Amino acid sequence: MRAVLAEAWRSALEQPLRSLLIVLSIAAGAAAAHVLLALSAVVPLVARDVLYRFGSDMRLMWPETSSRPDGSPGKKPVRLRYVDVPALHAAAPSVGALSAGCFPELGAATLSGERAWPYSVLYGVDMSMNDVLGLRTLSGRWFTDEEAAAGEKLVSVNEPLARALFDDRSPLGETLQYGRLRLRIIGVHDSPRLFRFHLLAPYSVVRPTARNGGENVGFVAYRPADATRAQASADELRSAAARLCRFDPSDTAALRFTSDDVFAAGVQRLSRGLELMTLSITLVVLALGSVGAANVVALSIGERAATLGLKKALGATPSRLLAEICAEICALGLTGSLCGWLAGVLLLQWGGALQLLSEAVYTPYAPPALQLLVLSAPALGAVLAALPMARRTAQLAPAAALSPARGG
Repeated sequence: MRAVLAEAWRSALEQPLRSLLIVLSIAAGAAAAHVLLALSAVVPLVARDVLYRFGSDMRLMWPETSSRPDGSPGKKPVRLRYVDVPALHAAAPSVGALSAGCFPELGAATLSGERAWPYSVLYGVDMSMNDVLGLRTLSGRWFTDEEAAAGEKLVSVNEPLARALFDDRSPLGETLQYGRLRLRIIGVHDSPRLFRFHLLAPYSVVRPTARNGGENVGFVAYRPADATRAQASADELRSAAARLCRFDPSDTAALRFTSDDVFAAGVQRLSRGLELMTLSITLVVLALGSVGAANVVALSIGERAATLGLKKALGATPSRLLAEICAEICALGLTGSLCGWLAGVLLLQWGGALQLLSEAVYTPYAPPALQLLVLSAPALGAVLAALPMARRTAQLAPAAALSPARGG
């Protein structure tokens, strides 16, 4: 075995340019594969979190337009009054928390001093919206019942919008201009359950800018008492709203229910698809690197046919020659894989962490099992790809291998 390995290394060093090409071919594939494998675990997480941040995972009920008796689309809008919201909640025992909200008919830019954010959404909410959203106050406070009843123009800003407008400065006490409203910031909160750049103000403040003067709610946000009662809570709310607003409870057009169920399933499918796509690209890169190295090896074997024929004439068996060729390819392949793995590690360290969201940092990292794949697959692939040519050359008769037409 030692003699086979020694002969393999001697043969590799005899032709340094050819050996360098093999090592570089495998190293390039291994480096690219290592980086792609590390990213394959991170890119789907980034995409998933970005989509979740721009989506909504609340369950919402939207008043729409009731149908005619014959089932055709009607023109009578369903008007759920804000004062009827407590009665709606009382009639739905499967609902754990419920809150009504309104918003201006159009989103607008948010201005503060010389800074502006091009588009944000201002929600007018009541106090119970805090429970439905599960708000986490980062600084400042939430408005009180007394402030909401008095219509004080206060607002709580979500953290991404606060950072966009004020960088690292505290926004507490600053004023914002949203359309015709001038609002004073009393808090900064974190809530991934609403549009990423949003503001929350008392219902009484936003009400004058909403459709129909805010007398009728724009939406109802609710949270089932537990996950198993999601459908029951929707059915109870539909029945209660039908009694309050005088429409047929079987009219599915009167109310529109939305939740994150379909959205979350779509995000998960996209995340898995991105992961599979990245892994597929990685396998293609590994295969191309191995095939490229195998082509160089095959050309080298053809050029060395005369040397191999001479060894066979001196008594070397075909299995010994095949073992030497495979050992040489393995040695060069492992060297290239190790160089490529080190290059991949350095590239990842140079690139640093991915930070597409201000509050989330993602560090690309390939698990040990995948790193082992990067180290072994290129060398193994090169051996398998070059094996047929090596076997044919090792089986050649010495006279045929030493002929001028083959040996050059």
